[in-house]
Amino acid sequence: PPIPPPIPPLTFVKVLVSSLVITCFLVVIQQLSLLQGLELKAFDHLMNRRPAEFPDSRLIVVEVTEKDIEAQQSDLRLGTSLSDRSLKQLLEILNSSQAKVIGLDIHRDFSVAPDYQDLGTLLQESENLVAVCKASNEDDPGISPPPEVPKHNLGFSDVVADRDGVIRRHLLAFNPDPTSVCSASYALSTQLAMRYLVAQDIFPTYTDQEYLQLGDVVFTPLTKHTGSYHNLDDWGHQIMLNYRFHKSPEDFVHQVTLSEVLNGKINPDAFKGRIVLIGVTAPSREDYFFTPYSKGNDIEDQTPGVILHAHMVSQILSAVLDQRPLIQDWPAWAEVVWIWGWCLTVGLVCWRCKSSIRLGVLLLALSILYGSCLGLLKQGYWVPLVPSALAVVVIGGFIVLYDKPSPYPLKLVK
Repeated sequence: PPIPPPIPPLTFVKVLVSSLVITCFLVVIQQLSLLQGLELKAFDHLMNRRPAEFPDSRLIVVEVTEKDIEAQQSDLRLGTSLSDRSLKQLLEILNSSQAKVIGLDIHRDFSVAPDYQDLGTLLQESENLVAVCKASNEDDPGISPPPEVPKHNLGFSDVVADRDGVIRRHLLAFNPDPTSVCSASYALSTQLAMRYLVAQDIFPTYTDQEYLQLGDVVFTPLTKHTGSYHNLDDWGHQIMLNYRFHKSPEDFVHQVTLSEVLNGKINPDAFKGRIVLIGVTAPSREDYFFTPYSKGNDIEDQTPGVILHAHMVSQILSAVLDQRPLIQDWPAWAEVVWIWGWCLTVGLVCWRCKSSIRLGVLLLALSILYGSCLGLLKQGYWVPLVPSALAVVVIGGFIVLYDKPSPYPLKLVK
């Protein structure tokens, strides 16, 4: 059979052009959201690989467990988890313990019972108390706030989940619909954090772009194209949620049960000067959410809503008081340069090295890329891992296939 003409040798220009073509192709499919699912899973993986942090001692959670609900059965209204009697006792204990701010992450869309009018007075006059409501829209009737709590002491409990149900974003504020049953403009977490900071003479301001600023920290909202998100529903003031991981997503904050507090088993000093979050962790109430740390679909793989709000409060406080980084992305042009830089660099190295070690070069490059993305995430920068890894694999595979030895060895002609 006729011998095909020899393939022209690989040159620098061919490697350069190939890297540009590969990068452009990957950027296009990235912008079409075809890689978004993989990129978000990679983000979750990197979040799980970050080192453990110290617990946040500024917060404490009073959790209402299944046993706590059972212990209140004689006083509970149908479908509720915290009776008027228990709430009154709890608020009195927390106020006498000089809790800095109290967040009631339990919906109460009903008035206090006639026998507990002093609870109504507590709810109305406690300026260190923030209660929750849930905004209503076309698809959700929402949940009204406690009638006794003034409007300025309300925070919404709404959260934003991705298509896979995972909470990766933190909704700080939004403008509620005038017809909404919940008129709160700030999230429960934002309200609690701002009140704690105001006590330290750090007051909320807004930049010229109307971004929330606390101290020196500007909370720049997400846009439609942030990190791995493309065509994101960026309503309201959303930022990424930089979870504070200790031994587990729940262990970053000290937790005590309602019964322990009411029975005097907790030292009152445990609440002094702290933000106290009150919420339900009983699985029967189904106030659980998927996070980047969820390993499965069972209830034990999810995080209670009150702990989720604690993560959000901690994120704000840690950013302002501890200079803990918020998660942010790079400009679009920088991400393109990042992807192309990996593609071109690996392409040139593979081109110049021996074919026998090219596989090792690719594995080393992927390891360095992974470590770089993890290290940058620790510093608060979310950079593209999946498109960059694909660029490395594709350019490496192209060079291996292009530059492989010819099956038709040259013969010397005498």
